[in-house]
Amino acid sequence: MVPAETVDAKGGVLLPGLIDCHIHLTGTDELVRMTQYGVTTAFDMATWPDELLKSLRGQKGLTDIKGCGLPAIGPGSSHTHMPGMPKEAVISNPEEAKKFVEDRVAEGADYIKLVSDTPGPDQESINALVRTAHDKGKVVFAHAVNLEATRMAQMAGVDIITHAPLDGVMNDDEVRQMVENKLCLSDEGY
Repeated sequence: MVPAETVDAKGGVLLPGLIDCHIHLTGTDELVRMTQYGVTTAFDMATWPDELLKSLRGQKGLTDIKGCGLPAIGPGSSHTHMPGMPKEAVISNPEEAKKFVEDRVAEGADYIKLVSDTPGPDQESINALVRTAHDKGKVVFAHAVNLEATRMAQMAGVDIITHAPLDGVMNDDEVRQMVENKLCLSDEGY
């Protein structure tokens, strides 16, 4: 195929579109700013209500948003104190975890986000959430900022752990298990 137009980019740099793997959207201004900086895709890590997220997705000429909607949090978690956090984000048992995933999938979530926290969801609830998400073909991101929460997320089989333990260093066995399971660990400084 012959290009319709040739552009002289002498002295310029051509980069592929950038991907921001951890954002928290609040409005269109952020999409415009990301687009201006070359971010073509961004992973939103919790925007609600669902109508707000839907209004920000698919805007022609702006950053493409992949989203999870609400994060799953446990009773007593610091996230339960966030202003406006809906009650349906709180999972207290495995049945609620399954329903949480089913509701997010019905809303069109691209993936599921779990806040593995202490205090937070218990291991059985985390396991049920991950199992249900995987059964529905969804990847699970886990927000984990301490060793215990990281261990719980890893034990449940999450796909990606965001942040890094702030209260210590993972031991060699934990790191080896992450490598063997091809588990992604990312820390964006949030």
